[in-house]
Formats: sequence, structure tokens, C-alpha cells
Amino acid sequence: MVGSRINYVHNFILHNVNGWNYPTSVNVTGSTELRVQSLHLDQTVDASFATGDVVVDVANSTCISQSSISPYDICTYTIQSGGNEGKLHLSPTEFIVINEGDTGEEANSGSAGGATSLWMILGMLLTGYIRKRAAFFKVRVI
Repeated sequence: MVGSRINYVHNFILHNVNGWNYPTSVNVTGSTELRVQSLHLDQTVDASFATGDVVVDVANSTCISQSSISPYDICTYTIQSGGNEGKLHLSPTEFIVINEGDTGEEANSGSAGGATSLWMILGMLLTGYIRKRAAFFKVRVI
């Protein structure tokens, strides 16, 4: 694995990010482990909480068990979800969306979607026919 030295930009990253490096959206059914990295300027402590269909396994989450997290440290959250939408809040402004859009409710079975109407299909067929005929007779059609 090839790596890059960050000695030259170490402080620049911490000063400009000063937060968590984390996945923004994850699909989970059952249990999984999420890795996050502290890009805080100073040491920080865990202040996470879960909402919706997300349960944090405190015993197996290293972010919660550590007393403080240093800059560039990587820690984990072990979460469980039944497949519905929820969020893992890392701070008041940073969160990971779990199963985005899955509310657990059945989709509306009404007549929605399908913007291609009969007239649209006929129009596309006519356009294709005109272009093919123009190519056959070498006529320039706009």
C-alpha cells in the first residue's frame, strides 16, 4: 500500500477540518462496525448519540470506551439496525445517515412514475424514422 507523508499539511488539515472524518451514509441490516477518524485540533471525547432505527453497541465501540481521542486517531462504532432509517450523531453538526430513505413503510402502490407516455413514444419513433430516412437519402435534417 502506498502512503503519503502529511507532515507538511498536518496542522493545515486540523485547523481547517476540526471535526470527524466519517462516511456520510451507510446501509445496514443487522450489525456493522463504522470507522471514524478524529481530525479535531485538540483531543476530544465521544459525544455521540443515535436517533431512529440505530442502536449503538457501547461495549464494542472503541470511540465510547476511550477516555479521550487524539488528532488523527481512528476509532469504531458498532451499530445495529433493523433496516429502517436512522442517524448516528457524532456531534451536533456531524452525523452518519443509516439506511437513508428507508422508513419502514410500504411504498405507495398508486399510479406514480413512468413519465413516458404513448405520445412520447410515438414522437421518438417518428424522430428516429426521419433521421434514418435522411441518412439514407443523404439529406441534411436539423
